[in-house]
Amino acid sequence: LARNASSHVFLNLDAAFFGTIDSFFSSLLTDCAEFSSYGNGTQIVETGGPQETRLWQDFLDDEAADWTVFLPQPHLDRLLQLCPWKTLAEAARSCVPCGRENLLPPPFPEIQWQRLLANETANLPQILVDQINLLRSWRKCFEKGLFAPLSISERWSSKPLDGVPFATLCAELWSRPLAMWVEIAGGILCGSLGDAYAKYRLSRGFATYDDLRRCARKLMENDGASKLLRGRNYRIVIDEAQDTAPEDFEFLLNLVPSTKNGPAQGHFSMVGDMQQCIYLRRCGEFEKINSICSSLVDSGTLEQLTFTVTMRCPLAVVENVNNLFPNVLCGTNQAKFVAMECPANCRGGGVFSMILDGAGRGGANGQICEMEALAAQFAGKSPQHFAVERWGEIAILGGIKKTHLATLQRIFSEMGVPAQLRLRGQKWHSKLLFRWICGILRIISCPTDCVEIVAVLREIFAVPDGAVAKFLQNRGGEPLRELFSLERSGSGQLELLVGALGKLRLEVMELNVAEALVRIDEKLNLVERANRCEANAIGENLNLWGDVVNLAYGAVARGQSLAEFCESLLEKYFDGCEPDEPDGDRIQIDTLHGSKGLEWNCVILAFCGRAISSERGIFPRHAVIDGQPKLFMKANTPLAEEYEAQCDGERLAATQRLLYVAMTRARETLILARDGLAGKPNGNSPAELMAVDFSKLKPWKAEECKCAKVSAGKQVAAQNITIAAGIHGHRRSMAANKKSEVVDDKSVTYGNWWHRTMEYFPWNSRRQHRQYVADALGKAPDFERGERELTALLASAWYGNLHFDSLKFFAEWPFASELESTGELAGSTVDLVIFDSMENRLTVLDWKTDLIGREDIPRAMERHGMQLLRYASFFRKCGNWPVAAAIYFSNLGELIGYDLSPQLLN
Repeated sequence: LARNASSHVFLNLDAAFFGTIDSFFSSLLTDCAEFSSYGNGTQIVETGGPQETRLWQDFLDDEAADWTVFLPQPHLDRLLQLCPWKTLAEAARSCVPCGRENLLPPPFPEIQWQRLLANETANLPQILVDQINLLRSWRKCFEKGLFAPLSISERWSSKPLDGVPFATLCAELWSRPLAMWVEIAGGILCGSLGDAYAKYRLSRGFATYDDLRRCARKLMENDGASKLLRGRNYRIVIDEAQDTAPEDFEFLLNLVPSTKNGPAQGHFSMVGDMQQCIYLRRCGEFEKINSICSSLVDSGTLEQLTFTVTMRCPLAVVENVNNLFPNVLCGTNQAKFVAMECPANCRGGGVFSMILDGAGRGGANGQICEMEALAAQFAGKSPQHFAVERWGEIAILGGIKKTHLATLQRIFSEMGVPAQLRLRGQKWHSKLLFRWICGILRIISCPTDCVEIVAVLREIFAVPDGAVAKFLQNRGGEPLRELFSLERSGSGQLELLVGALGKLRLEVMELNVAEALVRIDEKLNLVERANRCEANAIGENLNLWGDVVNLAYGAVARGQSLAEFCESLLEKYFDGCEPDEPDGDRIQIDTLHGSKGLEWNCVILAFCGRAISSERGIFPRHAVIDGQPKLFMKANTPLAEEYEAQCDGERLAATQRLLYVAMTRARETLILARDGLAGKPNGNSPAELMAVDFSKLKPWKAEECKCAKVSAGKQVAAQNITIAAGIHGHRRSMAANKKSEVVDDKSVTYGNWWHRTMEYFPWNSRRQHRQYVADALGKAPDFERGERELTALLASAWYGNLHFDSLKFFAEWPFASELESTGELAGSTVDLVIFDSMENRLTVLDWKTDLIGREDIPRAMERHGMQLLRYASFFRKCGNWPVAAAIYFSNLGELIGYDLSPQLLN
């Protein structure tokens, strides 16, 4: 717009696709539905969620009832003697399908029993006699076809038998051959089951994210799909390329036009820093992606541009990183370190050490002491003691487990220091208040669920199980469900509580879902109770309660009963939920991984003397090695040890890169904190991995000082962008401030839904309009009004006169313009911009959901006129296009044009 672009810019603008790789793959599969088993209506399910669990159970009962389809009977019989059925099934559920068919394991190994089972009359130590008898019992069970698990003893004796340690004989002649056979046979079975389960999911219209990626990658194997996709002449730009799975990376490379050396010039670009590759988890992934990128550069296909100047970190941080990491980011399977530079006017900043007195003990108690000593550094101080204006400008990053970071947040709160735990990937069930809401709704809608009743009494009202048992015993064993479902009288505390719950149930069963939820909180004070249990989560609980209330209003619009609403909440139980917005008045506590892409004025890298938490592989585990599926039942088999050792090496290399990311998050101050007693160094701690010499760092001393402003260069600082009065509707102001209180105004809730619906309306695909409207109505907070107004939209004269072939639609178009009165920038968003390529004309349109009559139109147009003029003036000055402006009133079903006088536009 600033360059007075011609109209073809608008025509081509929506040809660009911005999104995640998953969303792009989904788009490709939609376009190539005829070439893939991934249908247009396929629904994504989360692995381990309730929907996928039911799908898995149906699969076992249906398609996988006969396992001989996947492994011949003799091999299957032997395998089930050595491994539990449930263990094999769960390993198959989570394995990556290998696509290999008709694989057979090798013959079952012959065990040299004559060497293992010595003559009973031999003069042997008693321990050998006992262990040989164990082997005899195992052999007897196995030869009878009974279940004989492989590991029958914790430890075999090292005493010699025929001159060889008995443990060595057992490993070489018995356990190791059997384990290697199980690795292959179990790998084939689980791989085949995994393949069958993936096909079963797709045939039922469901898919995991792994299914989506596999189906997309297979498109290039189909001639029709390959021809269609290659004909589009894609130009692909991958952001965060270093964390892209190698298989996805290769697929995207094959999607663009190519030459003999690689992708055609100008068709493939990538942005990424191998030093910040921290998300590739599977064995060998980093090496593969690094090799692909290196080969593209070496062949001359890609021109490598290295940006060394950092605009984030101050000089002190840059110097320390450049001194520490050349010896860290080196070696095999590791990124090559690139030294950073600072601009000429770079801030000085500082890197300090924080030695925590009173810490230093090992184990869990020592970690608690270290947390308390860290919190004591903040107690009684203000943000200015750390050279920041607000607590939210400080981040504490720890390489310990998320549960331990939650303990750290609790300790901070107990000491009166405001702190917020920023964790991604949280599940709904991880929130205490959500579990309580589900429990209460469950016992009200299903009073016969005695287990849930006991759980509610215990978890919400702190009633011990013993008290419940004694209570029932005193009543002659009367079933709890009968007590709860009727109003009872009595003087006992538990009896009164059960009676009150029964009375509450009778009250709320007469109300709709939203009213019932409000009544439950009025009677039980759930939010207040949760806040007392989690004093550090008051803001999160208020937000959560607001989310559930909004869901309840949606349930009312859909006509759901309380029981159906409860089931819908339980469906979300295992789903992920978005993290809370950062609170500028609380210190941010996060993991090292969570710091990626963020920055703070003051960063404290905590627990530098403790090992960084790194999850090892869980056994049994399934892997494909050199095309052969393997099942590792336990970690002490030779192949499993070799595989796990390689994974450990890659995890260590990823941890080193993770430390590089964490240290470069600081804009002003970096503090390395560790326990006061050095003790025995831990090789996986930040201090050891980076070889930090704490004696050479200046000790940190909290002193109250004036806060230095971080220079924003010539860019417009965020605080200078003012939201002009009247520009943003209530919908956007609420979205910008998620801490706002829950608004019970139904018209506001409806307006939010209408604008959201119009934001994603598929204007350029007219055949999808009616289906989209039908789907959107399922989420309407007021179904009758939504149905009436959306029907009126599709029946309106304005909609009927739209010539879709010559129109381009752009929803939620952002812009910023300078206010004449103050010179500040006013940010805003236009609800809808329509470009008419036939008339080379723009129309700016605003949605209004106010309940007004026709007599109120003049006053409404006058009230919103300045807003429309600002929109129109912006586009007129930028592109010199003829501009029209209008408001669509949803309850009237009419588009009302606004008179834009040339004088005002100029």
